[in-house]
Amino acid sequence: MKKHSFFSKIFASVAIASGSIWLGSYLLKLFLVYQLFEPKNLSFKNKFISIDMDVFLSVFLPAFITPFAAYVIMVICILIFLLTTKMSFKENGWLFITLMIFLLTLPFEIYLMLIDYKIITMLIHNSFNSDMLIGLFKERITALNAFPLIEILSYISIFFLIIFKPLTIKKETT
Repeated sequence: MKKHSFFSKIFASVAIASGSIWLGSYLLKLFLVYQLFEPKNLSFKNKFISIDMDVFLSVFLPAFITPFAAYVIMVICILIFLLTTKMSFKENGWLFITLMIFLLTLPFEIYLMLIDYKIITMLIHNSFNSDMLIGLFKERITALNAFPLIEILSYISIFFLIIFKPLTIKKETT
């Protein structure tokens, strides 16, 4: 019996590709946003105060759109893959662990994506107050503290689970 249909393989591939894009662009977004603030008190760095903030902050749009879109695509493809695959969670422990990591981090990432959505709409419509946008950046940093780091490490472990497939029970055929 085939474990994967053609559509299942397509959605798994797209989910892995969009997950990779999401992970890389998510790291980039975090590095960009964290560079704006002083580490101890989250005050805006002095070197950025003298520049034109509207132009400076509009550059952040691709850094927010890319991980947002990639995560949405990844969620949809993972859900379709799970509906179309015939793999058993009992026989494939790595798939169960992957799904649990995904489902446990999903609500928290959705909460952070709501903040990102506010930032994206403000940047797209060019209707933002620099102070309000910087406040949203701060809110994103302080909302769940260390969760983005935990999420990144969890998703990196998912790639190892997919590659090495531990906890797989092999059926003997006679």
